[in-house]
Amino acid sequence: MTSQLRLSPFCKTFLQKTKKTLIEQCQVTKPFHHRILVACSGGSDSLALLHVMSLLFGQKNLGVVYVNHRIRPESDNEGVTLQQKYNHLAAHWFIESVEKNCLKNLSENSLREARYSV
Repeated sequence: MTSQLRLSPFCKTFLQKTKKTLIEQCQVTKPFHHRILVACSGGSDSLALLHVMSLLFGQKNLGVVYVNHRIRPESDNEGVTLQQKYNHLAAHWFIESVEKNCLKNLSENSLREARYSV
């Protein structure tokens, strides 16, 4: 899992507890030969999740989906920038866009519904 990295005792414990939770509550079975898809917005919480899942599952078993809501002009390049910067963490990248007319409004719920429709 993390043999080439030197992790602090805290990080090792965190990864062990995360792995245990995935097995017990998410029904991920041992050994970790699953393919996992991580939704990544580019925010600090989803990037932390991406790093943890890459450590647990390995780059070849990990995919990332980024959904462009097309709210801001600069968002068209953000998915590609994420992929270029963090390509070493996941083997498969999917960059999807939401049609502007699919958004009812800019509420969190509307954005979530649009992501789920992709």
